[in-house]
Amino acid sequence: METETNHAGRADDSGPTTGSSSRHDGDPGPDRPGDQTENPDGAPSVHDLIVAHHKKNRSAYKALRSEFVEEYGRIQDEYIAVNSESGVYLTDKTDFLRRHSYRIRAYYAKALDPDLDDAVRKTRFEESRWRPVLSGRSEEIVLTQLFSLIASLLRVQDLRPDAKPTPGQESMISVTATAVKEYLPVVQRFASGLARRATLQAYFAGMPFGVIFAGLIIWYLSGPAELMLGTTPLSLVGTCAAAGGVGAVISVMVRITNNVNLNIDYERGRAIAFLVGGFRPIIGAVFGGIILIFLKSGLIAVTIAPATLQDITLFYVALGFLAGFSERWAQDTIVNSAPAFSAKKSPARAAEPTPPAVGEPVPSSPAEPADLS
Repeated sequence: METETNHAGRADDSGPTTGSSSRHDGDPGPDRPGDQTENPDGAPSVHDLIVAHHKKNRSAYKALRSEFVEEYGRIQDEYIAVNSESGVYLTDKTDFLRRHSYRIRAYYAKALDPDLDDAVRKTRFEESRWRPVLSGRSEEIVLTQLFSLIASLLRVQDLRPDAKPTPGQESMISVTATAVKEYLPVVQRFASGLARRATLQAYFAGMPFGVIFAGLIIWYLSGPAELMLGTTPLSLVGTCAAAGGVGAVISVMVRITNNVNLNIDYERGRAIAFLVGGFRPIIGAVFGGIILIFLKSGLIAVTIAPATLQDITLFYVALGFLAGFSERWAQDTIVNSAPAFSAKKSPARAAEPTPPAVGEPVPSSPAEPADLS
């Protein structure tokens, strides 16, 4: 993850730099001093491109631009100020799996207004917030909006270094900065919707793998009929586990059909959502089999009317499905069936008399009964 935003001789994401013409390309992190006059990999920075562009040296700019594209990916969009050394690039780098990764790389030499500087920082924060949870077209849409906001901020302060803004220009800078900060919540709501959709897609993508894993376990348990767990056939445990896995999948389908939001934190990332989706049918299958074991062991007291063996098997399968369909019910049932263990209290020791204080009379002990024998 590489970003670049320099202003007033300071690297926005990495720390102080030496001089206004410094280079910086690094990961965002806490402020730290250091000489950033050259990139460790030798790739040109955004400031290098801006300087070459202002010098009207087309061959030098073209060569730097080619190195920049080779290192950071194709330039999707760009803005370079006419009068000041400020600019912003939106890059698109593709990995070996042809997945797109978008980045905003910006540089501005000096902020003419504190509100403008604050607006740029908040915009860059939104970029770092949504980039890990978005991908593909969603990431492109959100970062394109943020790029446009940064470009509009740099455009209103495009003045020569020795020029002072007029009152009208100062007002325009302040108004633009305020408008950008007021628009950021709109981008947040839009990005959060895209993030939830991407997280749900990862969640659903993980469920088939969980079904396959749970199916392998159920297939093993449903093997030879002579395999027993105590007096309970393992095949019956496998059947109840299969019912629990089916119940878990049906539960998710019902919630989606009823337009009930799944409680998935999109800020944890798509990888975690993928794992959670894979765990869902596995957890349902485990609960389905565990409920049967608790019933057979007597930890869960259930009165069953006399019935045929087939009816009792259907009863167990139904409970297994219910355990997978409602994880909360299964957890409450298991917790409430846990036996209560109470430790025996040792007999209380007789309270020993407190010794008298210095100067106090010693209390007399009660007289023992006389021996009248």
